[in-house]
Amino acid sequence: MKIIIIMSCMFLSLILKSQSFGVVFTSGINTMRDVTREMDKEIRKGVNKKVITQSSNTKIGDTLTYIVQHNTDGFIVKYTFNIKENEEEYCDFEQYIFDCGPCSQKHLKEFIKLCEFRQKSDFVYVSNYTYKTEMTVSYKLGTKDCLILTFKNIDLYKREYKKIYTNLPKPQPES
Repeated sequence: MKIIIIMSCMFLSLILKSQSFGVVFTSGINTMRDVTREMDKEIRKGVNKKVITQSSNTKIGDTLTYIVQHNTDGFIVKYTFNIKENEEEYCDFEQYIFDCGPCSQKHLKEFIKLCEFRQKSDFVYVSNYTYKTEMTVSYKLGTKDCLILTFKNIDLYKREYKKIYTNLPKPQPES
């Protein structure tokens, strides 16, 4: 019952706050069924708005992969489900691989704002406690501006997590 209430609150807050594909599923409460349902819903919305021109998904073992083509950019999203609890498998890893440099920078800023990420080091960010996620930013092989955003679940107790998060500097607002 507790998980249902938490998931309901999470999805409600995500729906109210996020834009398409601005959802991070690595908080340890999303099963493959949850992720598939939410991604399929976002893709249908994008197709109906004529923003998404093409998409496909595949499932191999514990890995779920989406290939999405927008009007202006394209990206691949990979998920793995390796957190096991009560015979369910939850999302522990999420990765966005972008085809467009400026678009990937735009999505990076959206994720930072959505999850209130704070910078831990040059390419590593930590989200607020709600998401319990670490984001690593890297560059796509052979490019200098297309980003790869990798999200991993951080399994720490609330007090320990908040201590790390509050010691990180808050992001500076853009001018």
